[in-house]
Amino acid sequence: MGSIVFRDEEKMMDDHGNADYFYDEIIMPYKGLLEEWYVGNSSLYVYFGLIALTIWAVIFPKTEIIWKLFKSLPKPPEDLSKVL
Repeated sequence: MGSIVFRDEEKMMDDHGNADYFYDEIIMPYKGLLEEWYVGNSSLYVYFGLIALTIWAVIFPKTEIIWKLFKSLPKPPEDLSKVL
């Protein structure tokens, strides 16, 4: 899940003025929430959905379909939602 949401992580950090702070305080905690979500929602639907979504994200890198396919994902913090 985190690999799809943060497929442009390096660019996000590069564009932010304080990359260390942005990663430690914004990105890393949200990645943890995504992993908790994945563990709590583990199913064949999620498994195969992520496979299909990975292929889709490679073809359409700016896609926001992840938020439509998995509506119960934790909402990203405001600082992060600006760059996702």
